[in-house]
Parts: sequence; structure tokens; C-alpha cells
Amino acid sequence: MRKYYLDWLRVYAIIAVVMIHVSAGVVLINLFKHNSSFFLAGNLYETLSRYAVPIFFMISGALMLGRREDLQIKGFLLKRTSKILVPLVCWSFFYYLYKVSKGTFEFSVPQFFRYLLTDQINYHLWFMYVILGLYLITPILAIFIKNAKLVEIEYFLLLWGIATVISAFVRYFFGFTYKLELNHVAGSIGFFVLGYYLDHYDFTKRAKRSIYIAGLIGFVLTFILTYWYTKNNNGQLDTYWYSNFAPNVVLVSMAIFLGMKSLNMKKALPPVLNLLSIYSFGIYLVHALIIYLLKDYSLFLDSNQIHPLISVPVNIIIILILSTLVVYVIKRLPLLNKLIP
Repeated sequence: MRKYYLDWLRVYAIIAVVMIHVSAGVVLINLFKHNSSFFLAGNLYETLSRYAVPIFFMISGALMLGRREDLQIKGFLLKRTSKILVPLVCWSFFYYLYKVSKGTFEFSVPQFFRYLLTDQINYHLWFMYVILGLYLITPILAIFIKNAKLVEIEYFLLLWGIATVISAFVRYFFGFTYKLELNHVAGSIGFFVLGYYLDHYDFTKRAKRSIYIAGLIGFVLTFILTYWYTKNNNGQLDTYWYSNFAPNVVLVSMAIFLGMKSLNMKKALPPVLNLLSIYSFGIYLVHALIIYLLKDYSLFLDSNQIHPLISVPVNIIIILILSTLVVYVIKRLPLLNKLIP
């Protein structure tokens, strides 16, 4: 049975990704160099959207790890990795050519492959490398998930919290990393397993209420602490409270995911939102190029001239419309449709 709440989460996540990249230009300007209301507006948009990538990972975990059938390694890897590798290489090449045309890179085949292997071509493609790694480990992780009891999955998530969330927190506040070898449960794999956990298990009303309250607190802290620490950093953006593994971001991501699941949606999305859901991966790949081109042709509203409360949502709508149209066309062209899974 189709889980429609995952479609709604996918719509939120792709809108939020675009919002992050549109409003970033506002918060990256020194707080003291423009009207503080501009920064506060940009900070609000970033606060609304910083849970996008964790939720994308959680959706993937809910779908990949929730499969009932055994995963055949060869078939799974051929099917899944090809859907990542082909778009990654092709879109990396497109972005590389764009930057060559702008003088950022000099065209060189060895340089392209070096940059491809080290994720130096475009800022948003890092997601592809992470999801590829998660797909590679899924056949092994699925064995653990299939045979694990609830307490064992919770233990995994506890170790992940220690290895990733608490570790980053300690490094931020105290300037050191404690020496504990937990690399095998660190990083985005935690969101992958967390997505399965929240999707697969039911929670008591009390547990849900606690998660929602923690998420609300996390949301408020994202806004307030980013402003506070940026102000105390001579106006230069302090990005820690926006990071995927900051405790506030983890808590809000959990609350959004669980809250959407609890709504128990049983109907398909409206047509426009359904397009955003179906094309979310393609929009993710395309939208950065759309932003570049809009700026090149002076069609991108400058959020440092026009107040972000107006310019950011207008830019988001334009980018989503254009990205969706591009993906729609590509998906209907022979051969080129392989560029977008």
C-alpha cells in the first residue's frame, strides 16, 4: 500500500532545498552590513527549510530498508547505483561545462574526473555521493534491520547519536573530538535508519507529544541561536545550528517526519504537488543550474535589494516552475530521460 505521507514529505523537502539555496545569499552577507530585518527574514527561511536533506535520507531509509523481500546484491546494486551514477556523472559534466564557460574552470578531462571523484564541481551534488554510499551499504544494512529487534535498532540510533550528533556538539562548543571508534555508525546512515524506525514502528501519544515538543523547541532554537552566535561572530554567519547533525535539526526532522506520518493521509497529492513529488530528484539536480542562469540574465530577484520576505518566495516559485518544466521535457526525450531517474 502506498504511503502518501512520504509523497508529502518529498514535496516539503524539495521546496525546502530550493529555499535553502535561495535564502543563503541573504544570511551569508555580514549581519552588520545590511538592515538586520533582511538577515532575520533570511534566517527565518533557512530555519523553515534546514530539515530538507535529513528528511530526504529518512524517506530513502523508510523505502529501502522497509522492503519485505530479500535484497539480491547484484540486482539491487545494478538497478540502484545506475540511477545515481549516470545522473551524477552527466550532471557533474553539465555543471563543469557551465563553470568552464564562466571562467571558473579551465577545460581539462583529467581535471573533470579529479573534481568528479572529490566532489568539487558544484555545491549541491554532495548529496549524490552520500546517497550512493547509502545504497551500496543497503544490502548489508537490510540484513541487520530485518533481523533486529526494536531495542537493537534503538541501540544503533543511540550509538549514531553519540558518534555523530553529540560528537559534533562537543567539537563545536569545546573544540575537540573525543576518541571513540564509531565511524561505522556515524554520518548520514543514522537518518537512513531513523527513517525506517519512525516509519515502521508505532509510538504512544505521550512519545509523539514529546517528539513534537522537542521539535518545536528545536525549531525556535535554530532561529534564535543562529542569530545569537552570528551576532557574536562579528556578523559572519555561524552555520552550526543549520547543520544536518545539530541536535535542533535532528529533533525538528524527526517531528516533521512523524507528524506527517500521524496525519494518516489516504489520498494522492493534488496534481501540481504530485509533479513536485515525482520530479523531486530531477528538480534537485536541475535547480542550481536554473539559479545560475537566472542570475546570468538578471532575472533573479536580488534579496539584498528587494526585501527577502518578498524576493525569496518569488524566486522559489520561479525556480520550481522552471525546474519542473525542464525535468518534464527531459523525462520525455529518448536517451536524455536517463539523466533523471
